[in-house]
Amino acid sequence: MSIKHLSSDGKIAYLIKPILKVLQEAGGQLERSEIKTRISDLDDQIAEFAEIEKKSKKTRNTYKEFNFKFNFAIKDLFFIGLLTYTDTSPITLTERGLYLDVESLDVEKDVIEASKKHWEQLSHSNKKNKVADITDNEEMQEEEKIKSQFPYVFPEYWRDFWVNIHPLWDIKRGSTFVGWSLLNNVIRF
Repeated sequence: MSIKHLSSDGKIAYLIKPILKVLQEAGGQLERSEIKTRISDLDDQIAEFAEIEKKSKKTRNTYKEFNFKFNFAIKDLFFIGLLTYTDTSPITLTERGLYLDVESLDVEKDVIEASKKHWEQLSHSNKKNKVADITDNEEMQEEEKIKSQFPYVFPEYWRDFWVNIHPLWDIKRGSTFVGWSLLNNVIRF
């Protein structure tokens, strides 16, 4: 079956063994671009898949699905401890990844299923952060709205407040002001 017709997880799983083979052959350390080039040279289906460009329905930008699947495969291997990387460093196999028998590896069970728990934890923490960010953002937007309207809203509030205050004559106390606040509370000055 062609890689183009596989499911999303199937495409990721298809890339994992070639990535590990290429890294082991290179001594355990390569840049992302070099890994992509070598796995494309290793397998014609991967080379064909790497060249396919798609257009986003939402933004109309073109992208290569291969790049996304490749990055997910790298992240899966990172989650299970077969390789390490940072944004600026090359991808490096761990000792476990360097001496792993790639041919006997059950990608679906040993990599995809094992990394799902890490993806769920990452998704859960991202949702928590997103909810916190949305709440904080809403509060900040409300504050900014009030601050931006303050020169206009504040005088209107007091104008409404003073319009509803009526001077009354109180025999015992002399002249007083009695009024109602916007919350319909009686106020006596």
